[in-house]
Formats: sequence, C-alpha cells, structure tokens
Amino acid sequence: MKSFIKNKDKFSKLILFFIFLLALLLRFYQLGQVPNGVTNDEANFAYDAYLLSQTGKDQWGSFLPWQFKGFGDYRLPGYQYLIVPLVKIFSLEAWVIRLPAAFFGAATVLAVYFLIQALFKGRDFAPVLGLITGILLVFNPWHFALSRVVMEANVGLFFSLLSIYFYLRSEKSLRSFFLAVVLAVLSFYTYYGYRVFLPLFLFYLSLKKPFLIKKNWQKKIAVLLIGVVLLLPAVFSLAGGGSARLRQVGFWQDKSLLAETNSFRGDCRQKIGDFICRLFFNKPITIIKQFFLNYFNHFSLTFLFFPQFEKGWGFIPPSGYFYLVNLIPFVLGFLLLNKNKEGRLVLVLVLLAPLADSLTGKGHFARSFALIIPLLIFTAFGWLAIFSFLKKKQKNILSVLLAGSYCYFAAAFLINYFIYYPLRHSRYFHYEYRPLFSYLKKVEKDYDQIFISRVNHDTKQYIFYLYYFKVDSQQYFKMNKEIIVEDNGWLWVQKIGKFNFINQAKKIEDYPPNSLLAIDPQGVKDFPRPQEVIKYPTGEAAFNIYDLDQTRIKIEKGGK
Repeated sequence: MKSFIKNKDKFSKLILFFIFLLALLLRFYQLGQVPNGVTNDEANFAYDAYLLSQTGKDQWGSFLPWQFKGFGDYRLPGYQYLIVPLVKIFSLEAWVIRLPAAFFGAATVLAVYFLIQALFKGRDFAPVLGLITGILLVFNPWHFALSRVVMEANVGLFFSLLSIYFYLRSEKSLRSFFLAVVLAVLSFYTYYGYRVFLPLFLFYLSLKKPFLIKKNWQKKIAVLLIGVVLLLPAVFSLAGGGSARLRQVGFWQDKSLLAETNSFRGDCRQKIGDFICRLFFNKPITIIKQFFLNYFNHFSLTFLFFPQFEKGWGFIPPSGYFYLVNLIPFVLGFLLLNKNKEGRLVLVLVLLAPLADSLTGKGHFARSFALIIPLLIFTAFGWLAIFSFLKKKQKNILSVLLAGSYCYFAAAFLINYFIYYPLRHSRYFHYEYRPLFSYLKKVEKDYDQIFISRVNHDTKQYIFYLYYFKVDSQQYFKMNKEIIVEDNGWLWVQKIGKFNFINQAKKIEDYPPNSLLAIDPQGVKDFPRPQEVIKYPTGEAAFNIYDLDQTRIKIEKGGK
C-alpha cells in the first residue's frame, strides 16, 4: 500500500511538472508582441529600472527607494527591483519587463498545488484536486491575461500563497515559519491589497489552529519581530505615499456619491425634521452602505462571468473572468466542500479576498485578483464530485464532453487573445506611441519644440518618450522639466526637454516657429493634410503630425 501511494505521489508530481511547463509555454509565447504595445505603468517600471541599474536612483532622484513615486501613485518596490537586473542584462523591451509576471504566473500553478496538499492534508482527493485546480488556472482568462503584463497583483499572489503554505507546515518546522514570514513580507512590498487579505487569513489560521504557533513559540516570536522590523519602512510609508494612494482610489473620494446623499437629505428635510434626516442620510452611513454594495458585487455573475464594465481596461479580451462551463461545478463544489473544516478555510479565503478592493469600487481586475484561487478550488472540487457520483461508463462520456467543452472555451479564448486582441485592443496598450516616437526619433533634431496632445490619449505621455527614446540617464537628470501636481497627487509632466505634452491644441499662430505638432485627428479642424499619420493596427488614425511652419504657409495659401 505504501509503495502504491508513493508511486501515485510521484505520478501526480510528474503531471504537475507538465502542467507547469504548459503554463510557462503559454505565458512566454509572444510575450513581447501580445499585448501589442506597453501601458504607461509598464513604461514607467521599465524606465525606473533602467535608471536604477545605471545610477541607483529612480526618475525623481530618490536613491534605492522603498516606495516609487511614479506618476504620483506611489508604487511598491517588489516588482520594480525584480526587473532591475533583467533590464541591466537585456534591454527595455516589453518581453523583458514582463518576464517576472509570466514566470510567477506559471509558478502559481505549483504554489496552488502544494497549498491544497497543506490545506487538505491526509485527504485522498488532495493530489487530484491540486492537479485539476492547476489545469483550470493555466487556461483561466483572468489569470492568463494578468500573467502576461507587468502586474504586481500576480507576483504578490504567488508570495501570499506560498506564505500560507509554509505557515500551515510550521507546527514542527521553524524554517517553514521563517519562510512564511519572509514571503509575507515580500507580498507586503509587492501589492497593497495583500496587506489586508494575507494578515487577516494568517490570523484566522492562528485562531483555528493554535498549535501552529505553540511549539517553539519563543523562537517564532523572534522571527515575527524580524518580520516587523523588515516591515517598518512599509508602515512609515503609509503616512506618505500609501495614504496618498488610498486617497486616489478610495470610493469615498467620489463627489457624486456624497452629493447624492446630500440631495436625499435635502428632500427628506422637506417632509421630516433635520435630526431624523441626518440620522439616515449622512457620510458614514453612505460609506458603509457603499462598501457592502462593492463587497457583494464581487460575487455576482456579472462580475465573474460577464464583466462588461471591465473590458474598457483592455487587459482582458472580451471574455468573462471564468468560463461559463465552470458555473455548475463551482456551485456544486461550494456546497460540498464547505461541509468539511478544510473547505471552510477556502471559504474564508473567498470572504477575505475582496475586502481591500471593496474600499475602491465594485470590482477591479487587479485589486480583486486574490479571489481567483479559492474560486478555482471550489470549481475543481465540483468537477471532482461530478466524476465521483457517476459510474464508469458515465465518467467516460462526461470526460469526453468535459474535455471537448474545455478545449472549445480555451481554444476560443486563445484565438481571441493572440489574433483578435492585439489587433482590436491595441489602443488600451498605447500601441500608438511606438510608431509615434519611432517617427519623432528620426525628425526631432530638425525642430526646436515638439508638441503632443493628450486629448483622447493617456496623460502620462512623457514616460513613453523616455521609454522609446531610451533617454540616457545622465542626460535625463540634466533635462528641464515642467510638472503640475493634479488632484489627489497625480503628476502631469507638461514639458521635458523639447517635448511638450499639452492638454489641447492651441491656435496655430500661438505655437513658436520651427515646431512640430502631434495630435489626435479629432482634435483639429480646418488643418491641411498632415505630413504623417500614425495608425493603429486596424488602420484607424491615432495621431496626425504637422510641421507647423509648413502648415501655416498652406493655410495662408488656402491649400491642402
């Protein structure tokens, strides 16, 4: 019997290895070409990594910072420092800065498998459940898409899962406890959302399984103190950049929300006394109500299977976060798995995962990312339960139907992702800046000033100039810059060197001589034919480029 179990365990890990290789292959394939272009965040990470590799400073002159000012959004340092050696060795190419996301995304398959073995220790179904969850994760649209872009939530999730895994193994192993603490610290420095989700779950585990901390408790307290010391910079940062970030994304900053409350209270006063109206319509009640609305929306079918409002972000092609074929197994797995105590731990993971995101809105593709693992565990258990209820002949039939369904959904998604998505969604990854700055690099020496309009385009345009021009570090720190601090701390770089990033087009006579203008075609009227048109892969025009001296002459002559 022991020999059989040992061979079965080896076979499970062999299958796991091939699942991991498949995850690596799919996440590394055309990593630099799909998505098509780079986001402003990716360009920001890349250029800061370049400056750090050359000077040890970020773009704002901070030496080896614990927190990166970025666009005023105060990024955590985890992902940033991962890509510094990669940029130093290779280059600023998209595939280079996406490597950690792709690798840790694939490695999450391994982390989930071993976490399930720890959660369901001693259960015969644990290895199969881990393998099914791994397969589901490989082809899951949500995880797949966020493993192919610079996304801290993806890397932080890997660290969080491993931290939980080692904590569950720490009853007899001080080394496991040390690794759990170190990985928790890494998670804290990688993504803000896990600063809520992870400590709450580890605290819950401590209450449910107090034996995890009783043995060697003196040494474990010493390890915890080391973890606290390592987290001190993160704690201090909450008073600065961390709180600024919360102000930027917190839903209570929405003025329309409080305006609606004031409107209700005003209408109420016309019928009832002011005291009663204030009791029911006030800021704390509005915030609490909105928080719970946000929280429960994370479990809606619309959010999980038909997230229409999320498509505009462009990170995920037109697709739900989960395949619709998973709906029945998910419900079944949820009902059955919660009948045992291990399953209830998975439920706690589900309940804690959306807490941080609920402070920002009804569901964000990155901030709610921790939901993906417990939901897939429930789904995998549902498929496992379906098979266990059926006779051999029925299992064979269902196997064919299930494999066929999954092949269809997965193939449809992959075709969509690698063919339709880079063509139709390139604007969300700012594809237009690659050909724009490629053209400007050829002609910029011929002009004293270059103006680029941000109308209908992202406002962080300066970073694309630095990224695509690969501006030398020594040159960058000498360049003149004009910067405006916008609402809630966002930064708008209006000018850097000869490049001006403008809100809207001025009258042509207001531009200085020997200038070039790049503007969205919808932003100009009565201009003659541009000297160059920058297009999206679909052929749609993104920027019209005008030599303004020549344009003035053409307008004066009434020519086109």
